[in-house]
Amino acid sequence: MNSSMNNSFQTEQQLSAEEIVIIRKEKRMGYIFASLILMFGLLLNLWIILDSAVENKGVLLIIDPLIVLISYFICRLVNSDLNKDLRAGVKTIITETVQKKEARYVGEAGSGVLYIPILGDLFPKLWGLGMRMTSVFKLVIGSVRYTVEEETYANVEEGSAVKMHFAPNSKILLKVEKV
Repeated sequence: MNSSMNNSFQTEQQLSAEEIVIIRKEKRMGYIFASLILMFGLLLNLWIILDSAVENKGVLLIIDPLIVLISYFICRLVNSDLNKDLRAGVKTIITETVQKKEARYVGEAGSGVLYIPILGDLFPKLWGLGMRMTSVFKLVIGSVRYTVEEETYANVEEGSAVKMHFAPNSKILLKVEKV
C-alpha cells in the first residue's frame, strides 16, 4: 500500500457482497466522464445540424462513432483498476496500529445559501446563513488519514491494532475493523 506503513501482517480474502457494491459505486466517476463526452458530442451534433453554413452534414457519420469510442475508452481507462478488482474478487487485509484518532464537525459542501438581509430575517430557514454540519471521523494509520464510520471510530482506541481491508489494484479502503 504505502511505503511508510509498517505491514505487520498481510493476507488476501474473497470480496464480500457489500465490498463489491462499494467498488461498483466507485465506478461512477468513469461513467460521469463518459457522459460528459457524450453530451459534448450531442451539442456538437446539434450545432452541425442546425447551422445552415455547414454544407456537408455527412461529417456526422465520422464524428459520432469517434465520440462514442472516445467516451467508451475513457470510461474503461478511468475504471480499469476497479474492474481488475472486481474480476479478481479478492481483497488485501493488512494489520496496522492506529496512531491517532480525529473527529471534526464540518460544514457540508454546497449546503450554505446566499444571505439576503431582508429575506434572511423574514425566512431564516430558507434564506439564513446556516450550513448543514456533519461529523467526520478519521484514523491516522502509518501517517495516512483514513475516513471511517462513526461506529468504527468509537470501537477503536489509539495504539490498538486494526485490520484494514483494501482493494488491491485501486487501493480503495473497503473496511476497517478492530482486531
